[in-house]
Amino acid sequence: MFLGHYGAAFAAKKWAPKVSLGLLVLAAVWLDLLWSLFLILHWEDVAISPGITKVIPIDFTNYSLSHSLVMAVAWGVVFWMVSLVLTNNQKTSLILGGLVVAHWFLNVITHRPDLSLLPEGNPMTPRWGLGLWNSVPGTIVVELALLSAGIWLYANATKPVGAKGQWFFWSLCAALIASFAALFFMPVPKAPIWVAIEGQVQLVFVVWALWTDDHRKNA
Repeated sequence: MFLGHYGAAFAAKKWAPKVSLGLLVLAAVWLDLLWSLFLILHWEDVAISPGITKVIPIDFTNYSLSHSLVMAVAWGVVFWMVSLVLTNNQKTSLILGGLVVAHWFLNVITHRPDLSLLPEGNPMTPRWGLGLWNSVPGTIVVELALLSAGIWLYANATKPVGAKGQWFFWSLCAALIASFAALFFMPVPKAPIWVAIEGQVQLVFVVWALWTDDHRKNA
């Protein structure tokens, strides 16, 4: 899942109007940022395997520290606790923590069965994943539908403050869609380190979302 995570962040603004879109995006992609960092540190592993799915040529061989359900909940609790300490707002903190956990459930839709419940490496452990990545048309439809729903909710929950409010918002949306489209045309990564670097690039979208929200106000 890619666009769906951003769709969830956009949508959450309706229920967390005081939270910057940048922070909502950070929570929504937090597990991917951890995963790509853990790849760089060699705490987790992937294998380049062209054809393993029709969309993503990556075999997620070991990523239960960042992407098992138990660890997703644990990282969500961390996000909730830090937010609660900083804001003393229970609702806001729950939404941010919920976005972190929701990442796992959205991933179940697209991934092949490679998501585990527990943070361990036993190959006999049941894995979860509905395998939408085995259908290019299905992936495109679902991802764009989730992003579109989130954009619609965000656009109705906020209003631009001047031209920058419009420009930052719609350019962010266009950049996300362009990045998603690039998945179908980019060459296969030559090594896992390039996969990790691509994952960390999502920090650009976190900053972009922060700038966007700075030039918009609640409707």
